[in-house]
Amino acid sequence: MMHAFDFHKGEKQIRSLLRCPPTENPTVPYLRPNAAEFLFTKASLLALGTLDTQGRPWTSIVSGKPGFILGLNQNTIAFSTAAGNGDPIFETLAESVNGEPLISGLAMDLSARRRWKLAGKVTMRKVDSLDDGKVQVLMHVEQAMGNCPKYITIRELSPLPNLPPPSAITKTTYLSPSAVSLITSCDLFFISSHSTASNDMDTNLRGGSRGFVRVLLPEAHCEPTSLVWPDYSGNRLYQTLGNLAINPHAGLTFPDFTTGNIVYLTGHTEILTGEEASKIIPRTSVLIKFVVEEAHFVENSLLMREPNPATGYSPYNPPVRYLASEKPSSIYSPVAESYVKLASSTAITPTITLYSFDLPPTISTESWKDGQHVVLDFRLELSAGYRHMNDEDPKSINDDYIRTWTLVSRPLNIEGQANSGSKTRKLYLLVRLIKNGTVTPFLARTLSHKSQRLEVPLRGVGGEFFVTPSAAPNRCINFIAAGVGITPILGQVEPLLAFFKERIVLNLLWSVNIADVDLPLWVLHSYPQLFHGLSGGVKLRLFITGSGSKEEESTFSRLQNAVSAHAMGSHIERRRIQKEDVASAERENLGEVEGEVRNGREKWYLCTGDAMRKQLLSWLHDDEALEREVFWEDFSY
Repeated sequence: MMHAFDFHKGEKQIRSLLRCPPTENPTVPYLRPNAAEFLFTKASLLALGTLDTQGRPWTSIVSGKPGFILGLNQNTIAFSTAAGNGDPIFETLAESVNGEPLISGLAMDLSARRRWKLAGKVTMRKVDSLDDGKVQVLMHVEQAMGNCPKYITIRELSPLPNLPPPSAITKTTYLSPSAVSLITSCDLFFISSHSTASNDMDTNLRGGSRGFVRVLLPEAHCEPTSLVWPDYSGNRLYQTLGNLAINPHAGLTFPDFTTGNIVYLTGHTEILTGEEASKIIPRTSVLIKFVVEEAHFVENSLLMREPNPATGYSPYNPPVRYLASEKPSSIYSPVAESYVKLASSTAITPTITLYSFDLPPTISTESWKDGQHVVLDFRLELSAGYRHMNDEDPKSINDDYIRTWTLVSRPLNIEGQANSGSKTRKLYLLVRLIKNGTVTPFLARTLSHKSQRLEVPLRGVGGEFFVTPSAAPNRCINFIAAGVGITPILGQVEPLLAFFKERIVLNLLWSVNIADVDLPLWVLHSYPQLFHGLSGGVKLRLFITGSGSKEEESTFSRLQNAVSAHAMGSHIERRRIQKEDVASAERENLGEVEGEVRNGREKWYLCTGDAMRKQLLSWLHDDEALEREVFWEDFSY
């Protein structure tokens, strides 16, 4: 039995916009045997798309033990189960709704990352929110298609006994703080859309790392809230985006499988591409913006729960991409098309290397600032073009092969020259090797082949993570770094030296794993002018963590001697940074008068990984009696 589905005009529009090559639409007008076997024996969750009386899509969730979906023939399924209190299905499929309503479904077995899409009409139904939430539906299937396992977190769902009763439904035209918190912690949501071109519906999911959906909060309480998310690489059928291209309305549902709380949303969307997309989330080529028209937040509504937290995150998930307003450092100014040439490398630790690149004479650096980063493009060297799946290297599916690194000032031991800031004809980049990465292993391999000369496009320069002292009377700088998080300091040597002449102290709390113990030793020898001030300069508190080899322990002893000899007023310890270390640095800055800390607004700069930054932020915000300004940069996308 052959299918005869063509792409409708919305799908054709998106496929043309994104320059997709011709392909067949794999949707079929019936249930294949493998689809039937999955639906009737494996699926335990069914996300359903329906329309309300205003024609707006909503997404519902029904669930049950595998087998709750029954098959009558190749085009007819039935299910009798329950939906949670507050689910929109009790209104969209109420008996007062005439005719055979449109419906779409996504049947799922989350434990195996399997899903199957369905679309058609409801030929019979009985729904009653007062009768234990019973939902009985007979569905005529007109379209069916299997989907890939990408972006799905493995979950073991089961009905839990003695669930608390669902709470009252909160209906608003904006997102409450509870709803925002749930949405920003989700790693998947369901989306339903309605094609007015073919008069059918589609339900699918969007998944990623927790936080991949970003929230644009309104300036005024009465204004609607917007959500945005990047469109990750998929199967290039664009059935959801195709529907939204001709009918922008959509229904989104965000479930919390641990608490059972759900956020149901309906609203309208906008598909942004190219520069419009990257203005909101930098380095994003396709972005969907969703404006909330109506929101329902219901506690304890989900009938299936995961007893244990999910750990099987998809290897295809890209890192979270932040809003430009959340991470201004991700914005950069483009430069005229030019290439930089990889010139040399200096191995500092087994995984940290200083690379130098030659700048062409056509590039002007007059507008560059100390501490900014450069944006290099490795696509020509590494991209293999579009691939739907790549289990050997799943991260490559959404990798744009564009990388940013902070410029560091010329070290003293490079070519025997003193530091001259970042305005030089060479770029100096301190790079950590990511063993399972793509670009950093490529850099390491390139220099090992001396005959290979690497030239890559320089796309731009950006960043505003500039370190300045607190206001009078304190006049100090507080900086916490982890590992290569020291690079913003090394990129701002000249402005820091100017501050030190004004008797300003930089309190540097630096955490380094013993495996990278050579890094602080290299910094002390390469940037000695930072540590030699009498009344100003770096006051180093160095924390070495982890257990090391005999060679690393020997290097640690040499580091202790170097700290004593070259960094006056500094000290080194074998432990993690603790809350008291932060408080102690602040007490020394502010001074104490009769046991009370003198008033002052402290500036703190953080450059660490996510987990450490969250811990530091909780410490810094713990004492409301002190005013603090906190600025942070991280190692992520």
